[in-house]
Amino acid sequence: MRPPDERVPVAELVGLPGPFPPGPPSSAARARGAGLLLWLTAGVFAFGALVMFWGLVTGSSTSLAETPDEPMTALQGTFLAFACLNLSVVLPTAVLFLLWLHRARSRQRAFGSTASPRWSVLVWFIPVLSVVAPYTEMQDLFAREEARPTDRNPLLGLWWACLIASGVLGIAGWVVQGGIANPSPRPTVSRAIAFASYALLALAAALAARFIGEFERRTARRCGAPSPSSPA
Repeated sequence: MRPPDERVPVAELVGLPGPFPPGPPSSAARARGAGLLLWLTAGVFAFGALVMFWGLVTGSSTSLAETPDEPMTALQGTFLAFACLNLSVVLPTAVLFLLWLHRARSRQRAFGSTASPRWSVLVWFIPVLSVVAPYTEMQDLFAREEARPTDRNPLLGLWWACLIASGVLGIAGWVVQGGIANPSPRPTVSRAIAFASYALLALAAALAARFIGEFERRTARRCGAPSPSSPA
């Protein structure tokens, strides 16, 4: 049985007799892993949004006690669990998403695209440019695949708007807190901002999982390969 990430010859996929020359690299295995982690990340951020919403409604603090003598409340313990989940899930998700993006671009190069897989990843780390370039790269990724009337809209604009809005809210939350030099906590406003930010990140992660599945379905059509199943 062929390993999931092995390059699949085009002729073999469409049923022509061998021997077969090397074909385009498959991004399906990385897509499955990234999709699963993105759905998990969406759940984690939705959990964080619920925690902040409960703190907003009840007026309870989610911050840990400043002194060890203070007992931890149930809400504080729940928020601590969310923070641990967040740290353990978000980084692996981001890494696997970028690995999938690199492989997807490499696959398109095998079909004649001149887009650089490395550049598609690097633009996420360049200040200022990272505000726009990742979105345009994703638009180009989909533009190079044949679209049909029955295809689902990848909703890239909504996905990117959620990420940008969440980043703006994060900055706003820092400003509301007074920054590092002059902190002046405003717990109600801070919780409201955190709730909105986590909710937007949950939606962005779900949308990313959705469009990864849609991309794999479209690119599989090039070789007549079976379309991978993707969450609705």
